Amino acid sequence: MPVIDPAILLRAFENDAAAAADAEPSWDRLRRLLPDPDLIRRRAAGEPLRTLARDYQVAHTTLARYFKRPDVARQLRTARRLTRANHTQPNAQAQLPTS
Repeated sequence: MPVIDPAILLRAFENDAAAAADAEPSWDRLRRLLPDPDLIRRRAAGEPLRTLARDYQVAHTTLARYFKRPDVARQLRTARRLTRANHTQPNAQAQLPTS
């Protein structure tokens, strides 16, 4: 087996690295969160971040950072209050004494 000159091998690796740097990124590997009202509603209902992340094709850490944003956190608090109110409202009516 012939021995390859190290200088040629080094130039070949440099060429490969330069070609990879100039290549367009693979768009199917890049993920971007496209939030919708359903995302806020589902998280307010207590759905785990990992489940939501899988459905939205992002990392769970991306969702965690998204939900920490002040405006999104405010929306999430409001949605949680509404969710709790909707769950407790039928029970509260059932506990009222009848006349």
